[in-house]
Amino acid sequence: MKTYSVKIERTVYSDKNYEIRADDALEAGEIAEKLAEEEWQETDPWVAPDWEYGHSTHEFIYSEDDDRYA
Repeated sequence: MKTYSVKIERTVYSDKNYEIRADDALEAGEIAEKLAEEEWQETDPWVAPDWEYGHSTHEFIYSEDDDRYA
């Protein structure tokens, strides 16, 4: 029987909502994405002791008007 070295990639998704004051939805998304990236840099990327951390990305998904601040 042969021995094989096999790499498995695990993808973990998470999300977080931010309340951002901006002139439009696109600007709000850009600001929130930057905040999320900065916050992630301060977070321990530990997933499991026997898994090696690969990479992370942050993507603007959507924004909507929040009437509470009108």
